[in-house]
Amino acid sequence: MLATLLTLTTLATPPPLSAEANPAAPAGVRAGFGQLVGPAWSCQGSNLQTDGAWQDSPGRARWLFQYVLDGHAVQDFWYPPAESQGPPGTNLRTYDPDSDRWMMVWATSRQARFDHFEAQVEDGHIIMTGEREASGAFPAHHVRITFSDIGPGEFHWRYEASPDGDSDHYREQARIHCQR
Repeated sequence: MLATLLTLTTLATPPPLSAEANPAAPAGVRAGFGQLVGPAWSCQGSNLQTDGAWQDSPGRARWLFQYVLDGHAVQDFWYPPAESQGPPGTNLRTYDPDSDRWMMVWATSRQARFDHFEAQVEDGHIIMTGEREASGAFPAHHVRITFSDIGPGEFHWRYEASPDGDSDHYREQARIHCQR
């Protein structure tokens, strides 16, 4: 299935940008991840080191959000500055107006699985939750990703992990600041 997704969604050359949601799409499409659609974002990442210090990633990543599925969903494409900083990846994000939640899948060129997440907009923040399987040196863990300070020219992204999903046990692991 991953091969099919990656074949249909070529990471090296994304399809033309769609800057408009379908007028018939639920308003939540525009209010959620639709806020990030437009020209590509230039992003600076930082990762928490084992000594507790934050280390900026070398170079800037590119993150492109666009409407897909006739303007009813949002797909984004993550392009790291170098393959050594992780693989390119893509999210497909669909909005469910009945639950007022986003459902999404994340895939990269290196993983033979999909990571599933849900998200809600709360107080102007987009908060994603999900679980990640063990991979390499990383154990399985619960994930909370927060998009905050979202504006036309910038936003912040925060990745937190918890071994058990208890809100008291989440620890910030990575940060990204994106600008246009």
